[in-house]
Amino acid sequence: MRVVHVVSHTGTYGGERFVPALARAQRAAGVDGHIVTIYDARPVRGVPCYSCGRRFSGRARGGGPLFFYRLLVLLRRLRPDVVHTHLAHAKYWGRLAALLVGAPCIVHTEHANAFEEPWLKRILAKALDYRTAAVVALSNAQSERIAEIEGVRRERLTVIPNGVEAAPLPMAGTRTRARVRAELGLQQRTRIVLAIGRLDPVKGYDLALETLALLPSETVLVVAGDGPQREALLARAAELEVRDRFFLLGYRSDVSRLLDAADVVLNASRSEAMPLSVLEALCAGVPVVTTPWPGASELVDAQAVAASFDAAAIARALERAPAVTDRASAAKKARAHFSIERTAAAYALLYRDAAERGTLLREYQPVVCQNL
Repeated sequence: MRVVHVVSHTGTYGGERFVPALARAQRAAGVDGHIVTIYDARPVRGVPCYSCGRRFSGRARGGGPLFFYRLLVLLRRLRPDVVHTHLAHAKYWGRLAALLVGAPCIVHTEHANAFEEPWLKRILAKALDYRTAAVVALSNAQSERIAEIEGVRRERLTVIPNGVEAAPLPMAGTRTRARVRAELGLQQRTRIVLAIGRLDPVKGYDLALETLALLPSETVLVVAGDGPQREALLARAAELEVRDRFFLLGYRSDVSRLLDAADVVLNASRSEAMPLSVLEALCAGVPVVTTPWPGASELVDAQAVAASFDAAAIARALERAPAVTDRASAAKKARAHFSIERTAAAYALLYRDAAERGTLLREYQPVVCQNL
């Protein structure tokens, strides 16, 4: 079976990073996975990747309408059995192109939890949903939102959680933990709250800073990520008088080392579906505290979910967060649920069912999230 994933681009965050991992796992399992990007993209290790050549740089986009022609040409050339679309741009352009080239089966994964598109896009999405064999949600809560807000029929919906590629088991308590803290200039008794992701308003780093101001002075906030809010966050940290406890590291390729050094991972987002940073923290055995976006309680214990989207509630959740003494055991438990291989196997079953029948049967049993 040949599956062509259509995605905006291959990047360093979220869905752009999940798609290459999924395609690699599928190819390892015998599925002929390919990636087509709407915008310019970096090469993908182990997976054939093709770009439609639309220029992408931050929020600036260009390249004219030829990108859609290139998308049609690529899909005709690759002759997929399944076109699998991801993220907002492929949700429209990718599915429309798949219909125009007569792709036998279309599957779409919804990576967002906010559905606030203009009315014209909502009409287009409704028409495309009708011709989509399956729409995949990442959690039960997100599935309900898609059915209620987007109007997707429940028999076309299924739930398959994201998965992450395996990293070495955590080595917390060893020289790695001490070395990373020394590199950051932090003492071993300092409590490190780690946040991972792009510096964007939806990620709630302003909330994280307000939370930091309520926490004891031996607590620091370390952020691995970059983006347009960098200077504004530094200014806000100075206003809150926590600049000396706020560490902006920029984009980091060694997140696993930072996880070894962290005491807890904080996700302060205002909207999420199933962030890879949370899954990676769980799979490293690190406690996670998060804001109450739909589906959060399906990933972590209810005590780790803040009661509301405000600093005081997040601070209380951080104060409740336990210290995990056996991270290797906690990591193994999480990896049993959130391995990319398990996710790829669930998609393989979905493709086969959708391709053979054209739509999902009600008795199809998807892999669902399980509280850890």
